[in-house]
Amino acid sequence: VGANDYGMLGDGTTTNRSTAVVVSGITGCTAISTGFHHSLFLLSDDTVKSVGNNGNSQLGDGTTTNRSTPVEVSSVSGCTAIAAGTNHSLFLLSDGTAKSVGANWEGQLGDGTTTNKTTAVAVSSVSGCTAVAGSGSSSAFMLSASVKSVGDNGSGQLGDGTTTSRLTAVAVSGIAGYTTNASDLA
Repeated sequence: VGANDYGMLGDGTTTNRSTAVVVSGITGCTAISTGFHHSLFLLSDDTVKSVGNNGNSQLGDGTTTNRSTPVEVSSVSGCTAIAAGTNHSLFLLSDGTAKSVGANWEGQLGDGTTTNKTTAVAVSSVSGCTAVAGSGSSSAFMLSASVKSVGDNGSGQLGDGTTTSRLTAVAVSGIAGYTTNASDLA
């Protein structure tokens, strides 16, 4: 329900809706995350589908084509959690690694570059990951005993004691042995 100008409601149209509509082709959904104009769906078979604005490749289907019906995210299998930033998407895999796709102008994909990615890439310096979170042009990763973050840091949001944006994940200061739910990272 709501705005649908990029097809992010997934009903095959770009018509705004004032009542709920069924998302086409989504069954066995275990989690949902939404970005600025895109939506992610984690399915029970540990794959991910996405829909909506794809101008920065945040849908992860290898294109920049907007989608009004969900498409499968390429290069992501064994996924256990999802998170959407404004124009990027994050995926936690069952082996404790993380992948990311989409806009990367502030380094929010954590691959050491500022180049947008059309298919999911591994997040550098993140292993033993238990949760992912995306916000604006930043990303956060909960590890077994710490939290790391990457991307835009203009207001100190990465928590590393600086306002320097980062291209690879850095430890959040003052957090050790931290355990929580993924929703606490949002």
